[in-house]
Amino acid sequence: MIKQLLFLFAIFLMLGCKKERIEMNLYDKGGEWNIKEYYVSARSENPNVDSYFEKMYDFGKMTFQNGGQFRMELGQDEEVTFYVGSFHVEKSKLILTSNAISEEFKMTWTKNNVHLSREIIDYDGSGYKYVFRVEYKLKKY
Repeated sequence: MIKQLLFLFAIFLMLGCKKERIEMNLYDKGGEWNIKEYYVSARSENPNVDSYFEKMYDFGKMTFQNGGQFRMELGQDEEVTFYVGSFHVEKSKLILTSNAISEEFKMTWTKNNVHLSREIIDYDGSGYKYVFRVEYKLKKY
């Protein structure tokens, strides 16, 4: 019985520390991540509206800092947009807050690689469904 309780305690301890480990790995070793792939798409059920998608490679970087701050440089050459704000991790989600706007991304994690995705579904005035999707594939510098 004692062994079973110790085993359960160890599992709860490991699960409780996972969020902190992921968050710490985001800002470990300088916290710089290359945006290896950036993908954005918008599609509509409305037959009069064209779908849009674009995929770009080496499209900027994200930097995470201890204390929950982040900076993102999105773009290439002279066309770079900067975002700064705060971040936190909840289970398998990364929440970025910048200029009082929070965006929640589904996050999958492998060693030195992070995949972030977000999908927004909305409807226009005629009832047609729109789906907007953005993905980032990050690689640790």
